[in-house]
Amino acid sequence: MRFTEYGRNNKRVVLLLPGTCCTVSMNFSGVIPALREKYYVVGVDYTGFDGSGRDFTDMTDSAERIERYVLTNFNGRVFAIYGSGLGASLAAQLAERRVICAEHIILGSPDMEQEDNMDKAYLRSQTVADLLCGLITKNSVAGFLEKLVRRKYGEEQAQMASAVMGDISNVAMTTNRRSVARQYYYDLITPLGLNISVPGTRFHIFYAAKMGKKYLKRCYAHFFDPHIITRDYAQEELLLFHPDEWFRNFEECVGG
Repeated sequence: MRFTEYGRNNKRVVLLLPGTCCTVSMNFSGVIPALREKYYVVGVDYTGFDGSGRDFTDMTDSAERIERYVLTNFNGRVFAIYGSGLGASLAAQLAERRVICAEHIILGSPDMEQEDNMDKAYLRSQTVADLLCGLITKNSVAGFLEKLVRRKYGEEQAQMASAVMGDISNVAMTTNRRSVARQYYYDLITPLGLNISVPGTRFHIFYAAKMGKKYLKRCYAHFFDPHIITRDYAQEELLLFHPDEWFRNFEECVGG
């Protein structure tokens, strides 16, 4: 696991957890410049996606590695944790484990999907691994995505999409199908409690309405009295294509 720090360490610490098969650069490059002006930013690249050549292990091991790092470097306390997609599930597990503390935990487009049937979870993970590994190694997909984004959002966002696809290609060269499958599988089967409440921690949800109402229901089921910010976007569209708006929403959550 790789930890990358940005800014001066005399500021409040914000921990960034990327989504499935993603890196800090892929998910957060658009918002790190604004964040580092006010906060000390720590980005996490998971084992299997950090260029180390090692396979992803599981969600519990990932949580333990993050806890050790925060305990060693920040006395077990950070100001905020932002988790994107799978990172949202991991942030929730960190809260539930109560080994480290955060004043704010912000979950970006969480799906919180869980699968009780191990065989079904395994088959799904294999299918997703085949699909993702096939897509990220085809240059035609990058071109198609860039054209699609340019048509809907304009040139600036198209260039951002192109940069993301470049990062995905780089990750594809340093990871393997096994890590992709394991990450998806363990995200599905690692249990997450209901009605999670942690003294001193406020939970915030960036809910992308185009994902569907069932995901909002899961957020209310898993967290006690969460602060919901609803935007009419697709999953993590706010983070990837509207970084200024994302930062304003982040500041709203943490009282900036």
